Amino acid sequence: TRELRIMDEASQAGQKEFNRAIKATENAGARTVFLGDKLQHQSVEAGRAFERGQASMPTPKLGEESIRRQTTEHMKSAVHEILERRHTEALKLITVREVKDAQSKLPPDATREQKREAAAEDNKAVIRTIAKDYTSLTPDQRNKTLIVTSTNADRLAINQAIRSELKARGDLGEGVQMRTLHKVDMTAIEARRAENYSPGQIIQTTSRTAAWDKGAQLEILRTDSRTNLITARDAAGREHAIDPARTRLQTYTQEQREFAAGDRIKFTEPHKLAVQGRDEGVAVRNGQTARVESVNEKTMTLRIGEGEKAQRIEIERAGALKAEHAYSATSFSSQGQTVDKVMIHHNTESGRHGDRETYVNITRARVDAMQYTQDSEKAARQAGVELQKTSAHDIVPTQPERGSDAQRNPDINPQPSKDLSPSQQPEREREHGYW
Repeated sequence: TRELRIMDEASQAGQKEFNRAIKATENAGARTVFLGDKLQHQSVEAGRAFERGQASMPTPKLGEESIRRQTTEHMKSAVHEILERRHTEALKLITVREVKDAQSKLPPDATREQKREAAAEDNKAVIRTIAKDYTSLTPDQRNKTLIVTSTNADRLAINQAIRSELKARGDLGEGVQMRTLHKVDMTAIEARRAENYSPGQIIQTTSRTAAWDKGAQLEILRTDSRTNLITARDAAGREHAIDPARTRLQTYTQEQREFAAGDRIKFTEPHKLAVQGRDEGVAVRNGQTARVESVNEKTMTLRIGEGEKAQRIEIERAGALKAEHAYSATSFSSQGQTVDKVMIHHNTESGRHGDRETYVNITRARVDAMQYTQDSEKAARQAGVELQKTSAHDIVPTQPERGSDAQRNPDINPQPSKDLSPSQQPEREREHGYW
């Protein structure tokens, strides 16, 4: 067959996911192109398959030619500085807003705990500043602006602050509460043990059985680690005893979230959205956004997409929504997006900051980027920290083939001495660009 498959953002694929894509390609007799940037965020799962793949194949070094997204000179220069690993210089090329009122009032002999508390208080002020700046933009400008942060806790705080500002401006209607589902990540081993589930969680079946259809949702009532059974109730009120070692399940926590006319939301996983009056649901993608157009006692109307292709659908409020507010995003989930302006929230006391995050955050913007932080000097130091995952290949050295030149003469590819300091070790070669 003449079939070409494309895996985008391949740097975020773990080794198992990468292997599955290759195996599916081979089984279909197709070809796959892996697109990504090895300098961006790596996978959450084990492995650095995309980087290792590049080491085994010809890869062009694009250099300056890779800076294609940015349209303004200062943003092109900022990206160039990042590619040259001059992160502090890159931050000097964008606007940095520092809010540190609480920290500036600390006495010289302040304790570490007092410093942490002051930094946390200033972070709240930073978030309020972001919310005011964002909501002062026109609706069209907001649609072309992305707010990125490092942690989910700060993302939720930013969303809440922005919604408060939008309400004060009259840009949001009266809110209503709706149940939302949020995926619980478990390893394959953890998912097989009943003790890792909790009452109140929702489990969703991944296959059809005599007892339920594929995709059925049940609420966990209790668990028994001795028998490894989960007791859960389905939509009809029937109770089922489920052995998670025999049944594949996806688990969710339930949370009540407020939604109002004017809210911008995004779906958190690919699924079919149950629509009132339709037998067939509407397919939505992970990360796809929608606008809440209206709410009433029983339903909520969403607009998915823009312009002539926009869909307006009505969903029942009694159901559960796999969605969240979409005013801000973590750096990891923002990878792949392109906007005119990026507002970067850098909480120096929380998150895993470093070179990959800085690279992703700044390169989302075509026109401009701004950083908001409670300590600009500390943020600049954190921006250049090298973040590199380890893998089994880093621990177990690759042995040369028997009879090879490298085995006969070890000096052909001499390894760095373990006695050398890090500054004396040869620097790894790094290719820049998109493949």
